[in-house]
Amino acid sequence: MSPTRTTSLRQGAELALEDVRLGHHEGQPLPGTVRLRIAPGELVAVLGPSGCGKSTLLRTLAGLLPPLDGRVTQDGTPIDRPAADRALVFQENALLPWRSVRANVELPLAIRRSGRDERRSVADGWLERVGLAEHARKLPRQLSGGQRQRVQLARALAGRPRAVLMDEPFGALDPHTRAGM
Repeated sequence: MSPTRTTSLRQGAELALEDVRLGHHEGQPLPGTVRLRIAPGELVAVLGPSGCGKSTLLRTLAGLLPPLDGRVTQDGTPIDRPAADRALVFQENALLPWRSVRANVELPLAIRRSGRDERRSVADGWLERVGLAEHARKLPRQLSGGQRQRVQLARALAGRPRAVLMDEPFGALDPHTRAGM
């Protein structure tokens, strides 16, 4: 057996913004342009005051908001729509209110057409990891804000994305839970 092993599953993704102007088409663009390269596996934190464009940057990288100018890529390929290998954990509650906690976590796997047993197993594993296994059958409205945030985190990670974009993912969590996450 060979000492090295190859896998068809690529880990990490290179994200790049080349002279990107950020903003919403109906609003005022953010000042200046952004030039940024994030290497696969690199952790990057974007800090700034409220309203400076952090969420806009993340939504652009996720493919939810097109840049006003410039080029946004993943591994050299333009980002022009959301993709399963990029997950965004929203700052606000973005759970589907009619789906149970488990079904919300299963969502990225259902989109990829994973089998029911696999979806349930992966979702239950992530719910256990975020301390919400006993809430799997509840609806999001039956959870606290911090619990809903942990469901969003579990959902993002359940799909095994190559890039995880998080917009203040621990803001709704108490200090003890935040440290555990």
